Amino acid sequence: MKARKHRGGFRESMATIKEIPATLDAVAKYFEVPARQIRVTPYSRDDRQGWESATWLVSGDNGVLGMVNEAFINLHRGIDDPYEDVTDTVKGLIAWIAVAGIVGLIFWTWGK
Repeated sequence: MKARKHRGGFRESMATIKEIPATLDAVAKYFEVPARQIRVTPYSRDDRQGWESATWLVSGDNGVLGMVNEAFINLHRGIDDPYEDVTDTVKGLIAWIAVAGIVGLIFWTWGK
């Protein structure tokens, strides 16, 4: 797949185009960040690039890294997950329920 780094202007960005394998490790290496930081989100088609496919925005912990022309979305890692916040909320709720249960058990046992 094609990848290009985010730079100040379009011309500068296009000068960084490189053909890389459509893998998370290759993308992380190209953008010089740890694989765990990679996030991929759909982006509008940009006909100026001359890419015949949709464009995907690649971001890391410190912002936009660049773009790729294939969604290496099959990698299951580093993809923006619309349920991520829900999952974290449920985990937090379960933790609070566990703590409340333990505290309740202590007071119940202490009250005997």
